[in-house]
Amino acid sequence: MNLSTVDPSLYNILFVVMDSCRYDTAAKANIPFIKGLGQIRRALSHADYTLPAHFAMFDGRLPTVEESPFLPLYTDAVRQLWRVSPQGFFETKPKNEIALALTGDNIIEGHRRLGYFALGVASLNYFVRGRPLNRMFHLFLDYYDVKEDLISPRPLSRFPLHHYEDIVTNLEGHDKWFLFINTQETHYPYDIGRGYDPGLLPLLEKMKRHLNMRHGGEKFSTEESDALHQMQIRALETVDHRLKQLVRKLPRNRPILVVITGDHGESFGEEFYGFNRCGHLHPSPEVLHVPLLIGSVES
Repeated sequence: MNLSTVDPSLYNILFVVMDSCRYDTAAKANIPFIKGLGQIRRALSHADYTLPAHFAMFDGRLPTVEESPFLPLYTDAVRQLWRVSPQGFFETKPKNEIALALTGDNIIEGHRRLGYFALGVASLNYFVRGRPLNRMFHLFLDYYDVKEDLISPRPLSRFPLHHYEDIVTNLEGHDKWFLFINTQETHYPYDIGRGYDPGLLPLLEKMKRHLNMRHGGEKFSTEESDALHQMQIRALETVDHRLKQLVRKLPRNRPILVVITGDHGESFGEEFYGFNRCGHLHPSPEVLHVPLLIGSVES
């Protein structure tokens, strides 16, 4: 696929957001299927937590690569993948610097106006029925259920990619489709639906005391930070396997344009503004650096 000339309107769309996945997790993980879809670059997220990050992406602003080489679609200044209802000074941007100009309030509505069936899939409170991130789609598969604690292991049913057969069933019969999935494996507590080693519980309790904007006041050793990072790496490796299962079953009546990114990254005890942080909701380098991949699956 030539990123300089590709016309996204000729493709079905698979847009996967790996929640909380920071760039160096993707760089270190054994993810042969994902890496086989395209090139993974280090990009800058436009926000440090899920809600504003998704609003930016649905507005057509993917995380952007700001380090050489500057490639089309990966770097907005070279060529932007999606532009929604250009207004004001944006109207001066040459059309050859926009792969697909859309009308509407967001890229989902823009694709719907082009005749795409828009299916969303997630398992997070920001996407439940009635929330703005849910209402944009023709159909939304929501697997969220409230858990008792931020670090409680999640059941397998909480993970959208576990339901790949339901996803495929709902796409069948549609000539053009836009599929958005927010995966949860890489979100804390980084489990994959099979529990975790009880020996990790003290570390996860410590993580909880420093989560997001909490000021726990404790230091993290290199070994503790590495242990948390390894949990996210293993979670991403599971995403790779589960995503492969899904893509193998997706309808192939048209080629598929694949966009895979993180909405934001994650801290694993690194210091930021004088405090050791875990999670996100703070604009540290670990939180703002995310992987970005733009590739394709041929029909």
